[in-house]
Amino acid sequence: SCYAQDMLTGRGVGPWYSFNDFVVFNQFLTYVRITGDKAFLDEKVSGRSVIDQLEQMALWWKRLVKPYSPLADYGAAWNLLECVPTYKHVVVSLNAANVWMMRHAAELRAARGETSHASVLRKQADRLANEILKLYVPGTGYWCTVQPNGAKVPVRHCIDFFTVVYCMADDLSASMKKEMADFVNKQLLTDHWMRALSLEDPVAPESNRPDHGPMGAYDAWPPFTIE
Repeated sequence: SCYAQDMLTGRGVGPWYSFNDFVVFNQFLTYVRITGDKAFLDEKVSGRSVIDQLEQMALWWKRLVKPYSPLADYGAAWNLLECVPTYKHVVVSLNAANVWMMRHAAELRAARGETSHASVLRKQADRLANEILKLYVPGTGYWCTVQPNGAKVPVRHCIDFFTVVYCMADDLSASMKKEMADFVNKQLLTDHWMRALSLEDPVAPESNRPDHGPMGAYDAWPPFTIE
């Protein structure tokens, strides 16, 4: 319901932030992987086990599907990158994150012997991945958003590059990987830093944030891109 928590009052601050589930899921999964504390998955929070809550995060996207697309709609620009006018509604990065979360939820279930449960999650993830691949712009290295009128709008932003590679690398063809790397090398990387948004994107003149637009990138994005 918010993007942060006020340290003094404990109250939520700002609008719902579309990356919340992906970030929290990633934190919890990383904790279990590093510590080996599998018992943590059975701990109850608000009456429900951690693993059940992780699966709820992985499947929350289904509540965001609108009639115009089989993928989740993540809301307005304010819920996403704020300053990239076309990066809104159905975006590739977070739908790829849903694929990643479902597949890792399936791994956790399979490790507990819940094989049929894991199989259902994997099949859902594969179907969603196939829908996401339809939003790639062949020969370019970048992806489209889908707007409520059904229009597919290409957006040349780094967040699709490193999130899709992180979440769905095995679903990409060799030619897609090459084209995506070429796009980043030619349109985003600079001598000493990078642009979040290509200067060749039609909305570049309207995107004036130095961390999300054509003038620069948020500190984490160059290392994510390099990785």
